[in-house]
Amino acid sequence: MEDWAYPSIKKGIGGSEEAIIYLSQELVRLGYQVTV
Repeated sequence: MEDWAYPSIKKGIGGSEEAIIYLSQELVRLGYQVTV
């Protein structure tokens, strides 16, 4: 399993990983506590 984090989005990652990053950001913006 390879490590990934928000900076990985600039290097290119799979679509599902990218979706989790953006979904997590939006949920945090809405006030949810998110752990991935």
